[in-house]
Amino acid sequence: MELSREFMDEIRPMVGVLMLRLGRNFDGGYVVPQLALSECDVLISLGYGYDSSFEREFLKLNRKKSVDLYDSNINIQSSVERLFLDLRSVIFRGRGFPVFRSKQLLEYLVVLFNQRINYKVGKIGHINDSKCLNLVDTLKASAYKKIILKMDIEGSEYESLDLDLHHLERFQCLIIEFHDIESRIDEFLTITKNIKRDFILINTHINNFAPIVKGVPEVIELCFIRSSLIAKENLKRAESIPHPNDLPCDPSKPEIVYRY
Repeated sequence: MELSREFMDEIRPMVGVLMLRLGRNFDGGYVVPQLALSECDVLISLGYGYDSSFEREFLKLNRKKSVDLYDSNINIQSSVERLFLDLRSVIFRGRGFPVFRSKQLLEYLVVLFNQRINYKVGKIGHINDSKCLNLVDTLKASAYKKIILKMDIEGSEYESLDLDLHHLERFQCLIIEFHDIESRIDEFLTITKNIKRDFILINTHINNFAPIVKGVPEVIELCFIRSSLIAKENLKRAESIPHPNDLPCDPSKPEIVYRY
């Protein structure tokens, strides 16, 4: 389906900032500004889904920095239980060895025993929901003043970002994957407009796992940098997306390209 020109103009990024790709070469990797990597003190990462390649590459580039990592349902009990259930299928149903589950457990243990990753289990959600963690909670838990935020929490980003802008003042860079955009278009536009008061959109990547509905991509990765970090005269509007360093989230399908 053809993309809506009106919507694509709303997410047109500025270019002129040196960008690096961190993470694996499909879903789970993101393109980020090199400047923010040097300016930040810590990465706060919300949601990782058994893929910490982005966080681990951040640590490789920043030997003296750390990661605060959150996810809602990944812990040693759930990881072992999933592996055990698949092993039962091997024994009683003759299925093949669950390599995938084994890799998940190994990935969790890599995170758990990395001394530079502070991992916490918790659902990220609405600021007024006592059962959820939110950006205010994560900021209270962090003593750092300059933060990169990566958020991939499967739709809860809307509730998490529904807060006063002063809560964002410690963030130097925001990497956010927005979901269900067509059905939540008003929320999406309101939140991104508010973010742009203090940040500049410098990368837009359409997730090709998800469909396009009524001309609007259902899942989009956006990267913002704090306006005060860069000289605006060095920027210009992108002529096309994605960025050359981006790669398709689903490597079996072509990238979704848009030319302005």
